[in-house]
Amino acid sequence: MYIRAISRAALLCSTILSFNAFAAGDRVDYDLDDDGLIEINDLADLNEIRNHLDGAALYGDSTGCAEGGCNGFELTTDLDFDTNGDGQMNELDTYWNDGEGWEPVGSSSSNAFTAAFNGNGHQIRNLYTNGTDNAGLFGYMKGTSNQRVQITRVAITGPFTSVSGRYDTGVLAGRVENTRLDRVFVTGTVS
Repeated sequence: MYIRAISRAALLCSTILSFNAFAAGDRVDYDLDDDGLIEINDLADLNEIRNHLDGAALYGDSTGCAEGGCNGFELTTDLDFDTNGDGQMNELDTYWNDGEGWEPVGSSSSNAFTAAFNGNGHQIRNLYTNGTDNAGLFGYMKGTSNQRVQITRVAITGPFTSVSGRYDTGVLAGRVENTRLDRVFVTGTVS
């Protein structure tokens, strides 16, 4: 009986700790599975990547990353830019930004995304961005010959996926250098 009570208490405690670990901005652990990739649990986390383009932290924190640090991000769930679920992209959606839509992560060669991004087979749905250079989910991805950016196992889909830009425009990224793509699926409109 005593061992069973301890097991239940341990299970309850681990459940509570797991719940706390997913609280944006105040997590107990940013790399729960210890694979060097910080978990992205929602669109706010995805948006925060722009402040840590090297994959070393999120919200200025890297608690739970190995001593050498984290080197990228991974999705833990599907994400949808139709944030209110009404079947249209408009001012009622969180990342509408007065019709400009999503601001691409990594805007230029000097401010490029340089980390790994593993979608873990999840989808990012209904990406909408309009009117920027280096337009896409990522604006500019830039690895080196020694360390390539790696984008793996992600799908960008949805009936409202639309990316418009002036130069270097694509759904996944506007511009890439020394980047490895593996099992990436993209549908949408590009103009």
